[in-house]
Amino acid sequence: MLDMPPSQPAPPVVPPPPLVIVQRTPRPTPRVISEPPPVVEHQTGALEHAADSIRAARHLQETVLERIHKAGELRGAARHTPPAVATARPISAIRRDFRGREDLRRAFVASLIFGPPKALDDGTASRI
Repeated sequence: MLDMPPSQPAPPVVPPPPLVIVQRTPRPTPRVISEPPPVVEHQTGALEHAADSIRAARHLQETVLERIHKAGELRGAARHTPPAVATARPISAIRRDFRGREDLRRAFVASLIFGPPKALDDGTASRI
């Protein structure tokens, strides 16, 4: 047996395709409805209510427009007053506001807080 020539190689083993299991649900059986759905007799009442609502909204809109026109006529009769002009304070009044070191410190902190943001500073402004 050992002296026998080798025979042809065995064909490659192909695995069987995977088994696919599908669950099927039974189809629902159709039901025949012998009676039509009941007709709602309040449909005309709902339409009348909608028409009443539309009429009330139109009346409200007309009333509002009349009031707006009346307010515009009253506003036209008002007189325009010019804005108050800012006046500069004398230096002596400014010096009175900053008598001590604490007042100057508060003014400095306020200028930092209420001044322009440093991120917008391009460095070209004059330094004190």
